[in-house]
Amino acid sequence: GGGICLFNDLLVGPGENAGELGHMIIDPNGPLCPCGRRGCLEAYSSAKAVVREALAALDAGEPTTLSNVPRDQITAKRVFEAARDGDALARRIFHDVGWALGLTSGNLINALNAEVFVFGGAMSGAWEVLYDAILEGARTSAMAMSLKDVRFVRAQLGENAGIIGAAGLAVKEFGKRR
Repeated sequence: GGGICLFNDLLVGPGENAGELGHMIIDPNGPLCPCGRRGCLEAYSSAKAVVREALAALDAGEPTTLSNVPRDQITAKRVFEAARDGDALARRIFHDVGWALGLTSGNLINALNAEVFVFGGAMSGAWEVLYDAILEGARTSAMAMSLKDVRFVRAQLGENAGIIGAAGLAVKEFGKRR
């Protein structure tokens, strides 16, 4: 998911839908997304994607501290904890997540000249292992002159940012219709 705020208003299109950043395609040959298309940002950066990558690495026999965890207990949080504790595989998985988020952010910087990117939701809990990779991905796709003043920040509301934002939007829309 995601949203775009312009001049303090959430951008919405005629169908009340815009800002589906999670479904921007970053590789048309990439993994299958729950929406049915291939290569969406969400297929690279969601908690499910983290678990998918961890399980695939375990199946391939890659060395990791996660091999001590029962398969049905592998979660994005567990992979994050392993990354935070220095596990090379887990760090690589989160690097790839951050890089995909940054690549998409860089494209949005080029298109919108955005000043701030706020990252919330479930993955924001892994900010400490995502941040550098987000910057790296953004540097890959954004024009240098556009990137120099951009800030990347973790949502103050953390994992609840999306839910609170959706509730706020619903209240705002309800107020317009009264």
